[in-house]
Amino acid sequence: RKTRTKMNVYLFLGFVLFAYAAYVYIRKIEKANQQEKNIRSVLNIGESKGELSAKKWRYFEIMRIIKLSHNVRLFRFKLNNPKSTLGISAGKHIRVGYINEANNAVLAKTYTPTSKLDQRAWFDLVIKRYDTGGVSEHLFSLSEGDEVLCRGPTGKFKYAANTWQTLGMIAGGTGLTPMLQLIRVILGNQKDRTEIDFVFCNSTEDDIILKDELDQLESEHPNQLRLHYVVSAPSVDWDQLSGRITADMIDEFILPCDRILLCGPRGFNECVQEHIKLFNYEDKLTEF
Repeated sequence: RKTRTKMNVYLFLGFVLFAYAAYVYIRKIEKANQQEKNIRSVLNIGESKGELSAKKWRYFEIMRIIKLSHNVRLFRFKLNNPKSTLGISAGKHIRVGYINEANNAVLAKTYTPTSKLDQRAWFDLVIKRYDTGGVSEHLFSLSEGDEVLCRGPTGKFKYAANTWQTLGMIAGGTGLTPMLQLIRVILGNQKDRTEIDFVFCNSTEDDIILKDELDQLESEHPNQLRLHYVVSAPSVDWDQLSGRITADMIDEFILPCDRILLCGPRGFNECVQEHIKLFNYEDKLTEF
């Protein structure tokens, strides 16, 4: 009888310890959930996923990651409704970010989708990795199935068909993205007769992202789109423009035109701006 009583005591104590551990665990989960809700509230993060909002951050799942070059990836994001589009217009961008745990703030950067504006179920972002940290480095650390925060659309640029008769575009590296978006819109509208001269600058031939699509668009619309590739460190087989972009290149391939669009790294943009000043085209320049 003493042995049975002793066992009952041990069982009772074990139950008490188990119940206490369960209580502590549940409280911990509840506290973590409450902290997450508080962070969501402070950072204005919406509950819905896969639906773009201009007012709230929302999570989007990464469907695919495709390597385009040694430091550039295409990220495909899932939309909540497979029948819906992202809901942005030509020349608009979205903010992409993540929660920085060091200060519980959203660290974000602006990107331009490269998927077609009427694409349903998903959208693409082409992103270059920079070793200085930040959003691009965070994105490159993620895998398919992970989620990131997005908000938008953003941007003041507006486009209407035939706004300009001739359009000059100058881009460096992933600065291609807003140009490709607009090129698709213009060439996809049979009533839009805008002619485009596009100078696209990269370090090497391998760095020219989405070249096959650009070349196809040019071959399908030779009277509207003229591409001019510039490579600063070409191989011996490269037979097109080489070196860094110069004022002479802009004069020969871009001017005269009704509007110039520019997008690229800061140093690249500053260089192009100085060239454009030589031709007094500052008032016709739009920088993304």
